[in-house]
Amino acid sequence: MDLDAPFKPEVLRPFISIAVPGLIAVSPFILLVGHYVPPVATFWQEHPHAFAVLLAVTVLAAGFIISDFGELIEVHWWDNLQEKRDPNHLSRWHNYLKLQLNDELIAHRFLRTKLTQFKFELAMVPALVIFWIGLLWLQLVRPIWTTTGFVLFSGALWFGAGYLLWESWNSSQALARIRTYILEAITEGPKGIKHAAPGA
Repeated sequence: MDLDAPFKPEVLRPFISIAVPGLIAVSPFILLVGHYVPPVATFWQEHPHAFAVLLAVTVLAAGFIISDFGELIEVHWWDNLQEKRDPNHLSRWHNYLKLQLNDELIAHRFLRTKLTQFKFELAMVPALVIFWIGLLWLQLVRPIWTTTGFVLFSGALWFGAGYLLWESWNSSQALARIRTYILEAITEGPKGIKHAAPGA
């Protein structure tokens, strides 16, 4: 039995970049649906397990849709900006996608880790915006905070969304550099430890 299986990147990546943003985005709307449609709240109380399954499906569906929004940011904003800075950006990306590798470079491991972070940052930007819309609606229907408290919390949310957007741009640049290193390693041949060690 592989005890590390739940913590492997193949499992954590979709959880981090799809389930977490999906849960954040839909959470206030679940309360809103319970407020506007009382049978939903009743179903929640009488059938908690069935409700949990429906909630999980909703979270995943929302997560996939939000992930698509994040990819729009990547394609229409970051890729275009990088193409302006480096005209070979997209052609290098296409060449990278065509690679077939038997052995893994160190850069591939770093690329996967950075890609998970990048996808999370991209997905969290629209997730936080959707979350704030739901929160605003919930505040109007069933006030949770004082006006000052809500404004402060909103400011923190918008700051968080802006920060993640900025970090996604930095991650996009880092991924472009890593792909360049990988292509160079394939062209020139990868270097082992003996090449890096001084005096070896």
